[in-house]
Amino acid sequence: SLSLNEPSAVLLHHDSVTFPSLGTPSNNAQDVSLRWEESRVPPAYVASNGPCRIAAVGKDNGRSIAVAASRGLCVASVSIQSRHPRWKQFSNVNDEQRFRVVSMTWFERGNETTQRTKEDSTDDLLLAVVQYINADTLHLVCWSRKRLGFGENQLLKDSSSSCTGEGEYSVDDTGSQLGVPLPPGFRVHSMSIISDPADGMPTDRSTPSNRAL
Repeated sequence: SLSLNEPSAVLLHHDSVTFPSLGTPSNNAQDVSLRWEESRVPPAYVASNGPCRIAAVGKDNGRSIAVAASRGLCVASVSIQSRHPRWKQFSNVNDEQRFRVVSMTWFERGNETTQRTKEDSTDDLLLAVVQYINADTLHLVCWSRKRLGFGENQLLKDSSSSCTGEGEYSVDDTGSQLGVPLPPGFRVHSMSIISDPADGMPTDRSTPSNRAL
């Protein structure tokens, strides 16, 4: 089976993803070809979680891909120097099995120029709404494309739980942060990063500020 993910512009197969990629510029800097590349999702992930059902790719630079099946997720980093994405999974399979992804999107940081000069500036972040097994409440979570897992690797903390002592949905038995709990009955159909008009009004109007979810 084959599905077209919108608005992420990727073709999602049950065990692979096809994504647009810019070819190497020719002598004419304005002449750049667009090609479609296919990459297999790690077989171990598909074997454990079944067919892939949703995917997300960075909309501006397209260097980060995320794929989710019935449980967990895995991510891929796409480099302009290589045609083969580098896939990353949860190192702990129990962490991978504890949730399912409802929706997700990428917050891209930096651009291809900064990627060549400073890798840290392009540590794209994956924002996802997930549902933990045996829990009705949805949570908003965030991971770097370089580090998947819980504990310090899950970047969104529920500040209300530390202030009130409540938030039983935000911390598990081991003390790992589960993200920000969303209101009961909250439903998510899609996610997007939009420009925040109140974000300091950058002096360079040609550079948009992507801060609001």
